[in-house]
This record gives sequence, structure tokens and C-alpha cells, in this order.
Amino acid sequence: MSINYIIPCWDGDRHQGMDRYFEKDRSIYVRTQIHQFTHIKHHLDQITFVKCANSPENPLFVSALNNLPSKINNTNIEVITTNLDGWSYGAFAEAYEKYRTNFDYYVFCEDDYTVVMDNFDEFLISALESCPKCGYACSLEHKDNGVSFGTVSNGVIRSTALEANRAYHGGLVSHFNQVDFGHGFWRSGWEVCSLCPKIRAPYWAGLEIEPWRGIVIPHCKEGEIDLWVPIQLVLQSTRIPLK
Repeated sequence: MSINYIIPCWDGDRHQGMDRYFEKDRSIYVRTQIHQFTHIKHHLDQITFVKCANSPENPLFVSALNNLPSKINNTNIEVITTNLDGWSYGAFAEAYEKYRTNFDYYVFCEDDYTVVMDNFDEFLISALESCPKCGYACSLEHKDNGVSFGTVSNGVIRSTALEANRAYHGGLVSHFNQVDFGHGFWRSGWEVCSLCPKIRAPYWAGLEIEPWRGIVIPHCKEGEIDLWVPIQLVLQSTRIPLK
């Protein structure tokens, strides 16, 4: 069982507005990811940071990526760049195109979320394998005309499902937005499933952490445990210095 954890990284303005940490230091998300992986127990084979297309090349952000360690304990650290459109999903498609079946599973996580659960990788694989038809288990799914996609996209994906997605879409994983990304699995014979209510799915609302509000399955607002949380929540409780 091999796992590649993919983090699409962006140093430009955020569609929900910049938080006070990111506004001051656009390397803070990358550096917090490293801090968490150093302190959280896991057995990942690789963590891949992907610089999204059209990066503004903020100096602090670029320096953080250029100075990442080559390993965290026994986990390899890689940095790649994409020119694919689709923001995070284009970055993920680029990473999959590079590594493909070198790994059995891929974990997708936005750069402004980070892990807080020890052995989260074992939890994710167990949750995914409990449903043989599930190709992509995301934090929170939503059905659009009966076809699911991830409204909170962080999740775990089978490489076999990604291969099917890639083949169906002519040699590249569907990646234009989160709907296209999720629908690509359904159209290639796999289901998109929700990790809620096994885990909570908090999101950053600008001023406070609160449950996801939207057209979602009702019980998703109450989960059993936290696996991923918005990075701002971690920054409130740790002392990672701003540059």
C-alpha cells in the first residue's frame, strides 16, 4: 500500500478573501503543512507540493517551496509545477500524470487545510476500502442532478479510479473545477462518497471556524472527529512565526 499526498499551492489572492496570516506571509500555509507532517504520525510514502498555474511568484512563497526538506522522517518530499488550468484540480491532475500507478492511493488536500489526526492515512484507506465501488472519498459530497462531487474536496482516491477517470477523459484526469473533477469519477464507473459523518468538515468563514453551510446532507454538520481543519485554526494554537 503506497500513498502520495498531493497539496496544490497558490500564493495569489483567495476567492474568500485573505486571512490575516496569509496576508502578512504567503509562505505560512506551506510552512504549516511541514510543521503538521513533522508532528503528526503517518506512514505516507510521498508528499507532493504542486505550484498552481499562473503563480504570482511571491518571494516568501517561492523561497518556502525551494527550501522544503527532502524528507520528513521516512516520507519523500517533492515539488512540481503545473501550467494546467483548473487551479487545485489542474495541479492534482499534473501530479497524477507524473506519478500515476507508482502509488496505490492519492490524497488530495487544499493548501489551506491541514491534518490534525495521528495515523490519518490508515483511517482514510480503511474508510475508502469499506466501500468497494467508491473511487473517491471526500470530506463532504454533494449531488448535482444525481451525480456526486466534493463540496469539501479533501479526500482519498484510488489510483485505479484515477486511471479510469484519465482514460475516459482522453488521457488526463478531469480537472476544470470541483464539479468536473468529481463527475469524472462517476462517468468512468466509480462513486464519490462522503467521509462525513465519520469526520467533521469545518471551513474557514473569514472570522471564525464554523460548520459547512449549504445544500448538503443534514447530518454532515456533526461529525465524530477532526481529520483536516482549516490552517487558520492550527495557527491560532501553535507558534509558527510569520516572516
